[in-house]
Amino acid sequence: GNLVAIHAGNRGYPPNKVVCIEGPDRVRELIAIGASFDHGEDGNLHLVREGGHSHRRIVHAADMTGKEIERALLKSVVNNPNIFLFEHHFTIDLLTCQDGSDITCVGIDTLNTETLEVVRFLSKVTLLASGGSGHIYPKTTNPLVATGDGIAMAHRDQAVISNME
Repeated sequence: GNLVAIHAGNRGYPPNKVVCIEGPDRVRELIAIGASFDHGEDGNLHLVREGGHSHRRIVHAADMTGKEIERALLKSVVNNPNIFLFEHHFTIDLLTCQDGSDITCVGIDTLNTETLEVVRFLSKVTLLASGGSGHIYPKTTNPLVATGDGIAMAHRDQAVISNME
């Protein structure tokens, strides 16, 4: 997959180990916030085997698993009074400041695509979750938004990029 590897907070495991170790708990969290996955006749989650996997361990929701996860997460975000959602804002660039060799991200500049105004967000912590870069290749099954913009922004500001194969 196309990953910007951020190892802080993952208990020192490489990303594939994090998925194996923490995956079941994350699926339980998704179910707790309302994600609906397919169940077998026995009432247990229906697991399938994908790709080169050796065991059946993939939960699914008909043929719309990603859409179901996104629906549940967005509903949870909208219902959380501590989260403010700014729709129609496209990130232009990260805002950084440099002190010697240390570069710190202090927020982002965005374009409100409805009003065409530039809106600046200052923050103590900036999490860049912009997806991969599948659409830089001629053929991909990645969603249309996987254009690599976020990775390019991070690279311009000298972030460490890894696991891009």
